[in-house]
Amino acid sequence: QSQEALGVLQTRVQEKRDELFPKKKFAFSSKKKLSSKVETEPVPSIVDNSVDIRLSECSIQKRSHECIEMSENTVFKEDVSLIDNNFCTIKVFGAPSTVHMKNLENCIILVGPVSSSVFISDCKKCTFVIACQQLRTHSTVDSKFFLHVTSRAIIEDCEQLRFAPYSLSYPNLDKHFVTAGLDKSKNNWNDIDDFNWLACDVHSPNWSVMKEEEKEEFKF
Repeated sequence: QSQEALGVLQTRVQEKRDELFPKKKFAFSSKKKLSSKVETEPVPSIVDNSVDIRLSECSIQKRSHECIEMSENTVFKEDVSLIDNNFCTIKVFGAPSTVHMKNLENCIILVGPVSSSVFISDCKKCTFVIACQQLRTHSTVDSKFFLHVTSRAIIEDCEQLRFAPYSLSYPNLDKHFVTAGLDKSKNNWNDIDDFNWLACDVHSPNWSVMKEEEKEEFKF
């Protein structure tokens, strides 16, 4: 009987405890879901804006039948791009860092000393007057090059390219050669590597030395 009384007493104590401190039912928390996408107001970027301005100053695109000059102050140590132009004469004073040219047709491009590389692609019937450390030309046809290159000139997927020595002159040319770090006494204008022509004992049919009657002198 004492055991039964003790059991009844413990049961009543537990019931009273449950009344005073009810157990919380288990349930998944209904916390507010955090959005995987954080929406914030766009913050203007000073760096991005400055880059856009610089690129717009050093890029000439979609121009036709114009004569355009890019000043020394504009291109100095900058990357210059000439894209989608036709029947234009474009003069780029030295000394830019690099020059990129793409989709040019019937253009005359006069460029002062470039401190590193010039890249040309998808151009036709153009005249390029260029001084640089390295020239890389891709998918370009029926064009003339008046070239000063201190390292090497590379062509690929090109046809009917003619080469002659650099023939541009303007008042600050010598200073720009020094600024660009180009050796004026070293010119590999006729040492052309054709990536589509691997035969060493036969000259590539894709380029030739310019005939005398084709040569020109250019001045700013």
